[in-house]
Amino acid sequence: MKARTGICGGGAMLRNSLSRRSFLIVLIFISTLLSPFATSTQSNWSGPSVADLGGDGGNTTITGFSIPEGETILNAWLEVGEDSDSDLGTGIVWEEDAAGKLNFSWGLWNSTTTEFFDGALSLDANHSVGRINDFETLTRTLQDWNMGGTPGIWEVSDMLGIPGQLNGSARESSGGLIPIGAVTGRYIIATMADQSLPNGVHTWMESPDFYVPTIINDFNLTFSHWQHMYTPSLGSGNADGAWVEMSIDGGQSWDYITPEGGYNNHISSAAPSPNGSGGSNFEVWASPNATGWQQAVFHLDNQPGIINASTVRFRFVAWTDINSTVQRPGWFIDNVNLTNIGDDGGAWFHGNLTSTYLDNAESYLMFEVNLSNASGPIMVDYAVDFDMEGDVYDNFRWEWSLNNSSAWPPWTPFSVDMPAFGVLIGGQMYIDDSRGWKHLSHPLPQTLAGNSSVFIRVYLETDNFPGSGFGGTTLDPPEGLFLDDVKITSGTTGNQTTHLNLNFTDINNGNVIHSGIGTGFDEWQHLPLYGVNGPTYQYDSFEDSPLLPEGWGTETIRGSGWEFRSHNLNWSYGPDAPTNGSHYAGIEFGNLYQPDTWTHLTSPVLNIPANSHARISFKQFACAEKSWDGGVLYISTDDGRSWMPYGTNEPYFYETLQNLNPTSEIYNLWAIDGSHSKPTCHGQRGAGVNKSWITKQADVSQFGGQGIRLRFSFFTDQ
Repeated sequence: MKARTGICGGGAMLRNSLSRRSFLIVLIFISTLLSPFATSTQSNWSGPSVADLGGDGGNTTITGFSIPEGETILNAWLEVGEDSDSDLGTGIVWEEDAAGKLNFSWGLWNSTTTEFFDGALSLDANHSVGRINDFETLTRTLQDWNMGGTPGIWEVSDMLGIPGQLNGSARESSGGLIPIGAVTGRYIIATMADQSLPNGVHTWMESPDFYVPTIINDFNLTFSHWQHMYTPSLGSGNADGAWVEMSIDGGQSWDYITPEGGYNNHISSAAPSPNGSGGSNFEVWASPNATGWQQAVFHLDNQPGIINASTVRFRFVAWTDINSTVQRPGWFIDNVNLTNIGDDGGAWFHGNLTSTYLDNAESYLMFEVNLSNASGPIMVDYAVDFDMEGDVYDNFRWEWSLNNSSAWPPWTPFSVDMPAFGVLIGGQMYIDDSRGWKHLSHPLPQTLAGNSSVFIRVYLETDNFPGSGFGGTTLDPPEGLFLDDVKITSGTTGNQTTHLNLNFTDINNGNVIHSGIGTGFDEWQHLPLYGVNGPTYQYDSFEDSPLLPEGWGTETIRGSGWEFRSHNLNWSYGPDAPTNGSHYAGIEFGNLYQPDTWTHLTSPVLNIPANSHARISFKQFACAEKSWDGGVLYISTDDGRSWMPYGTNEPYFYETLQNLNPTSEIYNLWAIDGSHSKPTCHGQRGAGVNKSWITKQADVSQFGGQGIRLRFSFFTDQ
């Protein structure tokens, strides 16, 4: 809801939503450090700064730590030359803080590893014990897609910087020709973009769930692909191959599906046969030469079970013969698109498809229903898509009358004003913007039963404040109210009578009447190409493939999401430069965070040793509107299937109880918002504004023997 200039009386509170959003959001920096919680002493390295094994190598024992008698080692790690390990070393000399030497890239070691700290030698213990995530190493990562089968095959690539001679729209690479770039945008998914696909591979890339429309009509999967899978001949090569599978039960079972025109080859009999493929030597894609970019189309209308499914997912499978003597570049995919024509279009709309709706509107959309044989509860069900200012300013409601006069008092409301201060739909509160089509129901008085002519109308009013004709805080047309699929029934489930059923596929459907009231504007119009069950498009071109640390993930339900970036000293808003490295996770770097945001940053699994005194520790900066916006730490012990807020019992962990906004995702939870920063965190960086990183710690000993994930969630209201 947008702020207004006005006068408050009594106990009312006026909130300026624009000023409160001039503050930057929570930024999480550094990571998860699991270490002894109890008070302990620390023994530092006391050995020599250089360990020389001689020209021929060998073994040596160095005393580097001294532990007082009677003390118990609780945790230990060795972090050596982290910043200096950059070039190939000899493997026979380790030198403390040596420049230009990657000392542990050659040679052997026992019970130690260089995998945890970017080349630094550390104890090869459970990876989460003493684990530091400094976010300095980032990898382009697919969101919501999962790789399966042979690991290390699929990747996101922009195909830039790969060596090889250009050959038209292709590049000469190992084993054949590869694309020089995406079909559209920048990124694609590929099987080892810069290498040939190895022998003995059975690998797949699995999509997230796509929703299945209510009305299936010309429901198609399409995507662009370039393949060069090894085959000695076109048609019956009986060698390597690629194909597509589909699941309608969340990935529990999979079925082979065939594209329009079929596949172009047959696979080796040694390949595993997917369900529905017809057995060994089934059809696949494989070609003696690179195909270039082509489009694949899969018609899904008649796939078994699709009519009753709520979701569908796909996986793109590649297989190579372990005994093959030839290796080819593999498979490259872009622009995965799931489309559906759906039901015939048609809906009524009040508002503007390209800009703001009019101020000073007062109008109605009216139709007539015969309730002479109504019995039992009478319900009005309909589909609606609204993007209106709400509050006390711009709203709609349902009314009934026994005559069609537009004058008051014959019209009686039978719904509340909407969206007003929020509409509860399916357990979710929608304020200003329904974010797509939603279904609502309202009861009509049973006293109307027996009347052969009852008039029903949608009454809509917008206020006279200029320039306020939109929902939310930003203009994102269409702005206004869509209405479709109005149905009036009576009776109970299994014994219902339908009295009116309007799908508005035609402007004359239902003999709808609309008009302005008095001097109020009327923007009602019939739109033949819009509707609740009309065309749908679900699309992924892999452009939203963020740079993430290994194992970390982001999910943005709405608003501005988490990102990882390097600090910029020219940013006006946000924290000071981090004390270590330059990268951190944040929201709206250097700028103001957005309203109506709900976003999550999720860690990899951290294994907590049994019977340990362990804690998590991270550095963070937060600056948000007190009591309305803020960040909460959640923990999951079931790999992210469920989450519990955590840290409430830790001293100074949270700052504010979120108890002023019942529609908040973090209502009645404690949150981090920077309100304890002195003198203040609000404003641009400079004198008198505190932009310091703050360390937060929480005991996680109770999860000993389990694997946990952390989720840093941030909410802002509308």
